[in-house]
Amino acid sequence: MATNTKKNQAGRLIYVGPPHKGGKLLKYQVFIGGLPTHIDDVFEKCPQIKNLFVPIAELAAAEKDIAKAGTPMHKYYRAAVLAQKEE
Repeated sequence: MATNTKKNQAGRLIYVGPPHKGGKLLKYQVFIGGLPTHIDDVFEKCPQIKNLFVPIAELAAAEKDIAKAGTPMHKYYRAAVLAQKEE
C-alpha cells in the first residue's frame, strides 16, 4: 500500500471507509490530487482514516483487506467507525 507521502502526490484516490456524518466523506468518493484538505478536522480526530484513501487501482485489494479481520485495513476501518460513534 502507498505511504501517506505517496498519497499526497497521488493522482486519484478513492475512499474505502465508512461514510462520515454530515456528508463530509462518502464511501467510494474519488479525490484528485491526493488527500482532501477540507476534512483536516476528521484527520485530527482519527488519523487512521488517511489509510482508507487508496489509489483506484488498489480498490479491490483494499476491499478484501477490510473484510479480513486482523489486517491493517480492517483495523483502520474499525477505528474510523469507532471515531464516528464517539462524536
